[in-house]
Amino acid sequence: MLCSTRPLGERFREHASRHRFATAFLLLYCVVMALIDIPYHARVHAGVHETGEVVRARKVEGKGARCELHVAIPNGEAFTDDVDPRWCDVIEEGTLVPVVHAGSLGFAHVGTRPGLSLGVAITSEIVLVLALFGYPDWNRPWYEARVIDSGRGRLRS
Repeated sequence: MLCSTRPLGERFREHASRHRFATAFLLLYCVVMALIDIPYHARVHAGVHETGEVVRARKVEGKGARCELHVAIPNGEAFTDDVDPRWCDVIEEGTLVPVVHAGSLGFAHVGTRPGLSLGVAITSEIVLVLALFGYPDWNRPWYEARVIDSGRGRLRS
């Protein structure tokens, strides 16, 4: 006979409360990550769409490989933007490219759609996977643990 030292449902209520907390935390995390990107997307969609001329295209090699574009827009201002390194093979000086800027060049972007780097795209997914597979579920009672039987034959009396 097995006697319980605490109410039978208490352990399950504690487990459920930990899951509720983890769920609320991950939901809050997802909302904050979405809110961080809203100003960027608003500037891209509400910004002025123009055509800029590439003044210089420089390929940067190494760990952070990219194509650094120096672009001039029709009002005479210029800005620098980093794009995919494959663009340097296609774009030369004098090439016309679509540009979005929000009033000033404090925010300027080559292309008419929002850009997304690989690091930004997978950050939330990494956190979610770590939460799913790394969530501790180690506090099982001894009577639910796996039975390890290393002996052979009958039990001695």
